[in-house]
Amino acid sequence: MATNQPPKNYAAIDVGSNALRMAVGHMEGQALTLTRALREPIRLGDDTFHFGHIQEDTIQALEYSFKKFKHIIDTSQIEQTYAVATSALREADNRDDVLKRIHRASGIELQLIDGLEEARLVHRAVFNNLESDGRPLLIMDIGGGSVEVIYSLGEEIISRFSMKAGTVRLLQHAEDKPDAVLAFKEKIREQLKELQNLHPLPSNTMFVGSGGNVRSLGRLGVEPKRQMKKRWKLSYERLLFLAVQLNRMSVVERIRDLKLRADRADVILPASHIILEIMDEFGFSDMVIPRVSLKHGLLYSMIEST
Repeated sequence: MATNQPPKNYAAIDVGSNALRMAVGHMEGQALTLTRALREPIRLGDDTFHFGHIQEDTIQALEYSFKKFKHIIDTSQIEQTYAVATSALREADNRDDVLKRIHRASGIELQLIDGLEEARLVHRAVFNNLESDGRPLLIMDIGGGSVEVIYSLGEEIISRFSMKAGTVRLLQHAEDKPDAVLAFKEKIREQLKELQNLHPLPSNTMFVGSGGNVRSLGRLGVEPKRQMKKRWKLSYERLLFLAVQLNRMSVVERIRDLKLRADRADVILPASHIILEIMDEFGFSDMVIPRVSLKHGLLYSMIEST
């Protein structure tokens, strides 16, 4: 007599510039279901973008977090694990030592991925969760160290750009400036020169945002009755209002009044201006937020390869 086999679970680990994220998930029919998600607020970008390397106390925190990840893997019947690190660890002078220590502490092999692979994974997550009706997509994934911009048509990535204008990097750039917002804008506009080859975009291009800051801005800007939807739409006018509001508030006020995490409350301001500058550059009136990120792309990548 045939028995139903339980779905295969997969674990994705994303070591970003602002935090570490782990997700466990499996496919139910055609849908990806996350059964567990964990976030560790370790900001590698503070070390790399300021000192050029990952400091000892941060490495110890990484080791501890990866031991937690390994415990989850060992107790969750995981079929496969895919752990990657992006710009902050990639650019650190002592990255090789950090990778060895993480492996020694947890047995997990952490891989450094370049912007091309990061773009592929983000695109996979977005494409699998968005009904684009054949429209071209301009996808923007905001990280702490970089902003990945992907132009695609269907499943094909036409071009991709990596801008060194991530939120943690922008905060450090504006640290000693009298007008932080002006400093953000200047740095973003300098990096936007990389996107000049994309002009002009087809008029029906859909602008899509991903990443934790994008989802937080969506939560703040989308009407509560629409927040249960799988994808949100945030207008330029609403985003501009939020950016002005965030700039007037202190980090403490953002935590208290907007219910933001401490490590989100500071970086969300530069994130709002990254989005606004790109919308200005290409004349977008709104941004679609499918509520996925790199970790979803990691899970899809494993599932599709088995």
